[in-house]
Amino acid sequence: MEDIGEAVQGRYMFPVLSCFIILIVYGIWNFFSNKKYATIILLSISLFFIYSDVFYVIKIYDVWYVSQEAQVVEKTEDINIGETSLSQNFTIDNDAARDALGIYISSNRRNLYGGFVFNLYNKDCKEKIESVEIGKIIHNNFSIVQFENLLESEEMYCFNIKNTGSKKPIQLKYAMNDLSGNIVGDERRDVFYSSVIH
Repeated sequence: MEDIGEAVQGRYMFPVLSCFIILIVYGIWNFFSNKKYATIILLSISLFFIYSDVFYVIKIYDVWYVSQEAQVVEKTEDINIGETSLSQNFTIDNDAARDALGIYISSNRRNLYGGFVFNLYNKDCKEKIESVEIGKIIHNNFSIVQFENLLESEEMYCFNIKNTGSKKPIQLKYAMNDLSGNIVGDERRDVFYSSVIH
C-alpha cells in the first residue's frame, strides 16, 4: 500500500484550492446579514495568511545554489562518535563561491541537528585553518558549511568531518565523477562535495 505521506502531495491540492476559497468566502459572506462583520472576518483571515507567509519567505530568502548535481555512488563507512571522516582535497572553482562548501551526507534517513564539525585545512591536511559546526544534516542532501574567511579560488584545500557528539552516525558519499581533488591516500576516488553560490 502506498504511503499517504508520499501519495498526497501539494501539487495535487492547487487545482482545488480556488474552489475551497470561493466556498469559504461565499459561506462567510452570506452567513452574516450585516456585511460589516463578514468583511472584518474575511480581512482578518486574509491578513493572518499573508502575515504567516512573511516568516516563510524571510527564512528562504537567502538561497544557496549548489553548483553540481548529486551524482554519487556508494557510501563511506559510518562516522561514529569520536571518529573523523576521510580527508578530501578540493579547490574552489568559482570566485562567487569562496565562502561556502556543500558536502553530500547520508544520515540513515534521519535529520540530525548538531554534533558534527567540519574541519578545514591547507592542502596537505596538516595545518588547520578553521572549524565550523554543522548545524543541520538532512539525509541524502547537501549540508552547507559557511566559512568565516574567504578562500582563495584555484587553491587546494583539505577537509574532513568529525563526529563530536552525535550517537547517530553519518556517512559521506563517493562521487560518481572525478572532482578537482581526491581523497587523501586514495587518488582514485573523491568524497562528493560542491561549490556553493548564494
